[in-house]
Amino acid sequence: MVRFNGIEIDPATCAIRHRGREWKTWRKNSQVFLTIEALIIGGGMSTAQLFWRVFGHDPDGGPMEGPHIFHIRFNQWRPIFEKLDLELRMVKLAGVAFYQLVPIHRF
Repeated sequence: MVRFNGIEIDPATCAIRHRGREWKTWRKNSQVFLTIEALIIGGGMSTAQLFWRVFGHDPDGGPMEGPHIFHIRFNQWRPIFEKLDLELRMVKLAGVAFYQLVPIHRF
């Protein structure tokens, strides 16, 4: 179990919990679980870094789209982010976009 920034990540059960909300996947090392975990703990990752984190173990090298697959996936996974009360943020440094999932601040 990893706790970071008020978010619990449990690799044993493939579950992520935040503010009483939970999201689970039944597949170990699933693409979405590894990506969400990296975006929470990684402190800002480029799509190239995410690609190697998620597909580095794949003998086929991952999807043909390469790191660009994450631009599509971020939109597809938006309901998961919202369910966990997390927001995907992007910061651009020297022309490279770095992404991070952070808790939504509610006042």
